[in-house]
Amino acid sequence: MKNDQSGRSLIEMITVLTVVGALTVVSMKAYAYIMESHKMSQTITELNERYCSARYQVDAQHDYIDLSEFEDKTSQGYTVTSQFNQTKDFFDFKVENVDKKMCESIILSDWVAADETRINNHVYHDGEKTFCSEGKNIIVHRFAVADIDSNSDIAIPFAE
Repeated sequence: MKNDQSGRSLIEMITVLTVVGALTVVSMKAYAYIMESHKMSQTITELNERYCSARYQVDAQHDYIDLSEFEDKTSQGYTVTSQFNQTKDFFDFKVENVDKKMCESIILSDWVAADETRINNHVYHDGEKTFCSEGKNIIVHRFAVADIDSNSDIAIPFAE
């Protein structure tokens, strides 16, 4: 009696499954990275839109800064406010409820050149990430009104 069976061996099937499994893991990690990068880029774009609006209002010498044209929160749930100090020589741009990873991304992206940046009430110095905590962070960018030149272009950077 002749055995006429054809097909794949068990070793070949296990090898194929191992390769498919490895490719799946790599592609899922890549997808997660791409989604995280998109969220960071989108957040910085949304912050920049709000900053540009606030800066325009400062340039136009408004009595207060009104960001009501935007949603109360960014698409990632961060609260953004902007207001003058009492003497109107500075205005603050405040982002609240920021997680650690996004906090570090915002700070390291240099999306805007502030006169002073505070993270959780600590003055930030270039290159530091230590003030971004595991919990919710508060980032405040302070701008001197006298330093704003109404004839200068507002740079719209992009996140990497």
